[in-house]
Amino acid sequence: MQRHEPFSVLLVNLGRKTKMFAKGTRVGVAEPYTCEARPLYQGALLAVQQELAARQELDTQAAMATAEGPPERPVVSPPKEPETPEVNLAGVPTDLHGKVHGLLDQFKGMWSGKLGELKATTHHIQLNPDAKPVYSAPYRACPHRRLEIEKQVKKMLDLGVIEPSDAECSFSVVVVPKPGGHFRFCVDYRRLNERTVKDVYPVPRMDDCLDSLGDATVCSTLDCNSGYWQIPGAAEDRDKTTFASHTGLFRFLRLPFGLVNAPASLLRALDIILSGLRWQTCLVYLDDVIVFSRTVDEHIRHLREVLLLLEKAGVSLKPSKCHLFQQEVEYLGHVVRPGQLLMIQKNIKSLAPALPPRN
Repeated sequence: MQRHEPFSVLLVNLGRKTKMFAKGTRVGVAEPYTCEARPLYQGALLAVQQELAARQELDTQAAMATAEGPPERPVVSPPKEPETPEVNLAGVPTDLHGKVHGLLDQFKGMWSGKLGELKATTHHIQLNPDAKPVYSAPYRACPHRRLEIEKQVKKMLDLGVIEPSDAECSFSVVVVPKPGGHFRFCVDYRRLNERTVKDVYPVPRMDDCLDSLGDATVCSTLDCNSGYWQIPGAAEDRDKTTFASHTGLFRFLRLPFGLVNAPASLLRALDIILSGLRWQTCLVYLDDVIVFSRTVDEHIRHLREVLLLLEKAGVSLKPSKCHLFQQEVEYLGHVVRPGQLLMIQKNIKSLAPALPPRN
């Protein structure tokens, strides 16, 4: 083929929307073939294969839905049972089982899975006096990651965590794999954190927290359901949290993950809510709350007091991470038992086979 001889090129559209090009539109540059093999990067090939398989499945489902014939009756799945926290009744006397079940029934709304809203505080972002707006272009993402970003953006819109934005500043988005095949949605706020005045709210010492458990024989651990998202952001600072992706510009209505002062705002809110009980019947470390007592009867009363304050403040809890009436709990990287404090084995398994020093 001569250098200026016309030839055909196959274009593939991996998006969901039809693309129309006017005659004469330049879509790329063709280079002469040099006989050098350039294998496609394995990760990119896998992402394209997954994307094509997903598109093909959607097209098949759409074709089946529009096929001729009487429509099938929809299958109504049974209502999903609400998730409940883990409760250990082994150490609870039989005559107190009724009180325990009554306590769980009284606060079952806190484990409903809905996102709460803490009414104790609002997150503010104070910038340095000489700080200027920052704009970061979206990071490159493969088709599979773009689908994940789109899914998580839709989830946050449905929950009321974000809303569309027209701010002049924005930050890029990445999705980080988590154990179990899920992804964590992260906004790269490093340049914003460099320009933010640091919040010096003190975080409690871990050793003080562990020492305060003392001679407790029964404990309950509570974990907030997406704790950061339960704290509202100040209206005047929402544009500062704007992020950019292929789905558009959005800003956070709630406290996002990744801000330098996010831990201090969450800890301050829980300290205000539980100010009358901290260091007496409960401890707070970031979004982890532990309630401790000497007897089961006392623990029912202490746990009810803590849950009442949290419910009044609008807090929702994650049932899979709440463990009630336990004689042994994991807290701050340790195993807490009555009169004992042990290390979690998975945290020290790499040190176990190490030989002691010989010199």
